[in-house]
Amino acid sequence: MKRWIAAALIAWAPAVAAQWSELSFVDPGLAWRTLETSHFAVHFADRHRAQARTVAAAAERLLPSVTTLLGWKPTERIEVVVLDSADFANGLASPLPFNFSMIFLAPPDDGELLQNREWLDLVLVHELFHIVHLDMARGAPLGLRSLFGRLPFLFPNVFQPGWIIEGLAVHKESDPARAYGRLGQAHFEGMMRAEASRGLRSLAEVNAGGRRFPLNRDYLYGGYFFLFLEERYGAATLASFIENFSDNVIPFRVHTNPEVPTGKTMDHLWEEYDSWLKTRFTRPASAAAQGEIVATGWSLTAPTLAADGTRWYVTGDGYTRARLMRQPPGGKPEALRKVEYDTRLTASAGGALVLMQPEICRNYNYYYDLYRVDPDGSARRISQMTNTKKTRMMMKYPMYCNVIGPSSHGRRSR
Repeated sequence: MKRWIAAALIAWAPAVAAQWSELSFVDPGLAWRTLETSHFAVHFADRHRAQARTVAAAAERLLPSVTTLLGWKPTERIEVVVLDSADFANGLASPLPFNFSMIFLAPPDDGELLQNREWLDLVLVHELFHIVHLDMARGAPLGLRSLFGRLPFLFPNVFQPGWIIEGLAVHKESDPARAYGRLGQAHFEGMMRAEASRGLRSLAEVNAGGRRFPLNRDYLYGGYFFLFLEERYGAATLASFIENFSDNVIPFRVHTNPEVPTGKTMDHLWEEYDSWLKTRFTRPASAAAQGEIVATGWSLTAPTLAADGTRWYVTGDGYTRARLMRQPPGGKPEALRKVEYDTRLTASAGGALVLMQPEICRNYNYYYDLYRVDPDGSARRISQMTNTKKTRMMMKYPMYCNVIGPSSHGRRSR
């Protein structure tokens, strides 16, 4: 009996931790409202009433394509929280303790999420797929759930590796023929080409946690895996793959799960997948020799070229904090200072460099602060103020953020 209790607590702990970290984006001091539709309860701060109506309409329009694909419908309304507490594009979803999702209103302005479609459609399809997929159960787990309720170990798909969970959602969000979703996006393709050039990761490494880079490892390897599976074994294979795992009473049976739809274990499939990736993404030797290699390492973001030819960028090794790098013309790269992940850079025609770094603001918000970087690499923070009242509050309360306009996705600085 003690072993079962211990197992339940271990299974429940990650879900609880995830929920607390997610709730940190919700400011309880705002006036919150709820809009109910047939399948959703959309929660929003009163100032975002118009955006909530748009989210609710889009969610109702997109949900049938997900439930039809998976052959599963959640029995209760899905809770959706509309947020404007971060200056980045994102969303999240969980089936525990009930089906809920959080949608950030800020649209993407660069990177793999920049799409030829509405941001709201992309994020909703991705997160709704998560909810329906992770809520799905067949056989014994479904029967036990009717008796004991929403216990974590009665949700088989929750216990799949992250690359399977995220990969399926990336596959669903994508229509490469229309350049929709990450599988039809050049930046995403470029990251996999970089992986192929560096050396593709093994199944054991992708299954395991560890290094932060590539931060989207699960999305990258998972998304292309299910594209490979569809191309090699047919579209029906994906539905069979999901269906076969959804009746597991014993979690983590990942190795043998593909045997029903493909006749092969995951190890053998990964060998095929590795060859498929190399054929698709490895450049010919003649093409690989073109261009200039600026830097090597685990990650390089925000590359910026100053007017005097100095290269600036942010790099990380997956273990420690990212670093601001400077490389003068003809010189070697030099690490100047530690910075936050997702720091951005921009250079003016006059040679001034501005560093934008995300900071926690008033406990519930995650906005960018602006810094001016001198040519020698030192940074001096600059504050952008819109009126004297906010200036006085900023001086009295250092954590007060100066909001530049009441935009639903505007950039903010302290």
